[in-house]
Amino acid sequence: MGRERTNPFRNFFIYNPANDTSTCTIGNCQRVMAGQHAANLERHVRYVHPEEIDLATRRDAQARNDAGPPPGYGEPSGKKPRLAAGGRHAAVDPGAVKKPKCIPVKITAEQIRDACTELVTANGRPFSLMDDTGFRKLVDPLLDGLRGSLAVDADSVRENVSAAAAAARDLVRAELRDALVCLRLDAASRFGRSVLAIGVQLVRDGALALRTLAAREVAGGEDLAAVVVGVLHDYAVDVANVYSVTTGGDATKTLVGRQGSAEGRYDDGEPAGDSGSEAEDAAAESLELTELRLQEMSGGAHSLMRGVRCAAHALQLAVGDALDDAPTARLVSDARRVCRQLATQPVAASLRERNLRAPAVDRPARWHSTYGMLEGLLDLEGFCEREAASVPDLVLSHGAWERLRDLLAALKPARAAAESFRSGQLTIGDFYGAWLKCHLDTASVGSEFSHPLACAMKRREKQLLGNDAVVAAVYMDPRYGVLLTDGESERAQRHLRRAWAAMGPRGGRASFDTPDERSPEDPGAGAAGTYGECDELERLLQAKESDSHRKPGGRPGADDGADDVAAALQALDGEPRLKKDANVLVHWEGWRYSKPELFRLSQVALAVPVAHASVERAVSALDFILSPNRCDLDSQTLDDILMVRLNEVFGR
Repeated sequence: MGRERTNPFRNFFIYNPANDTSTCTIGNCQRVMAGQHAANLERHVRYVHPEEIDLATRRDAQARNDAGPPPGYGEPSGKKPRLAAGGRHAAVDPGAVKKPKCIPVKITAEQIRDACTELVTANGRPFSLMDDTGFRKLVDPLLDGLRGSLAVDADSVRENVSAAAAAARDLVRAELRDALVCLRLDAASRFGRSVLAIGVQLVRDGALALRTLAAREVAGGEDLAAVVVGVLHDYAVDVANVYSVTTGGDATKTLVGRQGSAEGRYDDGEPAGDSGSEAEDAAAESLELTELRLQEMSGGAHSLMRGVRCAAHALQLAVGDALDDAPTARLVSDARRVCRQLATQPVAASLRERNLRAPAVDRPARWHSTYGMLEGLLDLEGFCEREAASVPDLVLSHGAWERLRDLLAALKPARAAAESFRSGQLTIGDFYGAWLKCHLDTASVGSEFSHPLACAMKRREKQLLGNDAVVAAVYMDPRYGVLLTDGESERAQRHLRRAWAAMGPRGGRASFDTPDERSPEDPGAGAAGTYGECDELERLLQAKESDSHRKPGGRPGADDGADDVAAALQALDGEPRLKKDANVLVHWEGWRYSKPELFRLSQVALAVPVAHASVERAVSALDFILSPNRCDLDSQTLDDILMVRLNEVFGR
């Protein structure tokens, strides 16, 4: 015995078993269909007689309301479908018609609003997305469920972005109230639009925190110093309260150049041109002039403000000095000639057949690209020697290949140092330690190329320590303070005393509720040499410590005042050296209560930005936001979007 057929659509047809056909009985249709397959019968009724289904369903619903539940309602569907009241045909049970599955969604109007704002800021989507039909199909049911309490369209989301940016500005303004600030200026350009990113770096809870104040679009010839002062005024910060100004220098030029060549990248090693170089150089020069103008505005020679170059810029200058040496420059020029030949069409085709790739020809002003070019060329040494007979421009003497290896070995420590400079938590002390290690490792290579580079780094090191902000930060870093001379230590103390005086009433002793000493478990505690390997840098530090100018001093006084700050700074000479792999920010966090004067000074001196991570953030954010689909954003909206994105209002 077969299974009982219960599909209600069969009731619209008369089945003739003699010829295996089903005839539609709706109206005058009389359509004859082969067999009695339920899916075919249902398809015919749905597409040819949809009104009959609706009528039968309404009649069935009315009959149920008038007569109550029919007999057998809710029982298993082993019975034939009931006929509609007063109808000729059986009604279709609404439960038999498949309906889309609906699910309840727990979401608030605020969550929808924040999600849409995040789409156009953190996710970089255009405002026009809010009006796209596909997006409306997703969001309209949610808005209907909220009964009109929220509107989502391009204009409303633009207002939400402005509100989020205003809230972010209020938070930053509260952080900067009555504080000395360490400025960071970065430049970026995209689609012919230039943006000046103005930020500050702070120390918060034992870590560095970068806050973006504004991302202002600027035109050529505009007074950038006036723009910076205007932004500081918006945050109630006087230019006299600017402790330092860090500009990107060559790091900015490098990143801007990398971004600016996005539409003309290297193809098999052939450069697309240097059309952006003038704009990059102009941007870097404008930042340097802005720094000088700000110093003039804050008091000129008597100003507390000091200009600082980022770590990558200082290293770029030192390596550039070494690569400009005549023998080195000739060797690099020969390598560049071979790389250009490798990029020609016939040779490049031969490389592709062997699954090899020609190295990108370097940009002489960017030593990172020179390192990459030499590294790639050395990987193709065997190929060049095999093909030299047919392509004379690939010829390099055996001695030249050896010298290239020596040059690459001499640059390797600088390459490692440059990678460490990318850290977002890089303090001046970290930079100084990495610089010293790079210098020592380079000198230990012992080649014709390492000696000029080591000498160039030594010269640049003296220039770095000639900056009051740099030497003050090194002095406040117990890991490397022993390396300073007596004169440098005295200069650092003078600068720090001036910083304390600039703090005014803000610099007095803070009233803390729990004046506890540093815990022994503090990861910043511990004498030098207790942990870590004893490398060249550690041996240098130990030697300096044993013959240090630092003498034990007394504890800082209990009363407020400049004399007590001077005594506290002198007492710092008597502190034991901190191990070089300790976290200096965590170390000072441990002295928050017992040495509040030194703690406050450390929060300013160690906050000076030196890493070039900020310029990478600015350039990548502009590259992401100003996409081809949204390059027509007005300046205020662009500022608001970058303000929200760079301050990570919606954490990624």
